[in-house]
Amino acid sequence: MIGWIYLSEIVDSVSLISLILFIILLFFCIVGYCAASDNDLKDEGKKLLKRFSVGCFVSMFIFVVTPSQKAVYAMMAISFGQKAIESKEFQVLHEKAFRLLEIKIDEVLEGKDK
Repeated sequence: MIGWIYLSEIVDSVSLISLILFIILLFFCIVGYCAASDNDLKDEGKKLLKRFSVGCFVSMFIFVVTPSQKAVYAMMAISFGQKAIESKEFQVLHEKAFRLLEIKIDEVLEGKDK
């Protein structure tokens, strides 16, 4: 469980870092494009443009794929909820709750008949 909480805390940082990296690499892509259009630096500019554009796509992919902190908490809740439902203790508690609910409904209905 501690690992899940730690993961939920760092996903926002990873997402933010990848967004900042994307912006920086986008700037360098623009510089590489300008250098590629210059006749003196054409070969070096193309190399820079290719490298930075790949980095730009990778950082944007990481930014898009990384879930938000709320999504990680929702995944944790679903996982732990499913484990709780499958446990024997929950089944016993579930049966007791339904019996109590039936008793209370019967009491309310009997009170209305009077």
